[in-house]
Amino acid sequence: DNAKTAFKIFEKLCLNKTTEKNAVLFHVNFEQKYLTIIGDTGIHEKVQQSYWDHLHDYITAEFAKGNYYKALKSAILETGLELKKHFPVTGENPNQLSNEITFS
Repeated sequence: DNAKTAFKIFEKLCLNKTTEKNAVLFHVNFEQKYLTIIGDTGIHEKVQQSYWDHLHDYITAEFAKGNYYKALKSAILETGLELKKHFPVTGENPNQLSNEITFS
């Protein structure tokens, strides 16, 4: 199922290996019209399930209008602001993961 696939991708990309457990995956399956958002334990503890539900509802509503780019861009930027709020940069802060979009 799509959620299991998303979790496998989360692990394959080593998103579960960040120091503060604050990685986020937006997994979009356009063929099956399915979206899964996974926040690692560190960020999930800070924002709770209602945050992810809000993002999911926003993205799916925008997708229904054909606004794929707008939906993902807005959700990623909003998530970045949440990460910044809960995990502020202190001193040296090297990227632990790639910021590239991956396709699988």
